[in-house]
Amino acid sequence: MPKSNQAPASIEGSELLVNGLKIVPLGLPRWTIKGSNEMVFPLTVSRRGASSILKEYADKKSKFDLESFLDKDSEISGSKLWGFSSNPLDRDSFDIGGKGRSSSHPGQSVKIKGTCLMSIINGWRGYPLPEHPQNQLLR
Repeated sequence: MPKSNQAPASIEGSELLVNGLKIVPLGLPRWTIKGSNEMVFPLTVSRRGASSILKEYADKKSKFDLESFLDKDSEISGSKLWGFSSNPLDRDSFDIGGKGRSSSHPGQSVKIKGTCLMSIINGWRGYPLPEHPQNQLLR
């Protein structure tokens, strides 16, 4: 099992808290999960990212990565994270100035709900992922 601060660690759950200095939703829901018709809303955390599970899946089984952390309060962190949720993100779901702030930048946080995944692209240790998970999971 990967460590929680290096790639390829990931978490899955029905509600995740995502913190960082730069959280960017990746546009309209034009992405669907391969093998299903479930539409998802991707996002990237490109500076000082962290994510934790607020609510577990009911069946507590991994849907995307067999080595994902699935327990409540499990957390991953890294310099760059990527993930998605099946529920849309709106401006009101973002909290500015909270956890994760630095001396020169207010932190951001957002709760994502539905079918959720967050993966480390670049961790604090080790090497970055050789292939982006978006290419493997979404079409």
